[in-house]
Amino acid sequence: MKTSLAHLPESKQKEIAHILGIIKEETDVIERRYYRGIKNLYQLYMPICDEWTLVDNMDLIPEVIGKSDSFGKTVFNDELWSKIIQQGHEKS
Repeated sequence: MKTSLAHLPESKQKEIAHILGIIKEETDVIERRYYRGIKNLYQLYMPICDEWTLVDNMDLIPEVIGKSDSFGKTVFNDELWSKIIQQGHEKS
């Protein structure tokens, strides 16, 4: 949804445009770091760890997506695991 700023003084329009530009830049940084973090997790850190656990903590009750230990790698949520791994390859 776009809102017209034409009714505001030019100085306010410029201030809002500047703030929106900063927000856009910060959003880009967050997104870039998110995807790079997934790629690093999968390609750099998981291979050198003796044990790891990947947890989805977006809900009130955390869900273990996958883990690796002395018994090997186990994936508990194939759909979410595949999506995360795919995201690490897409925008890195």
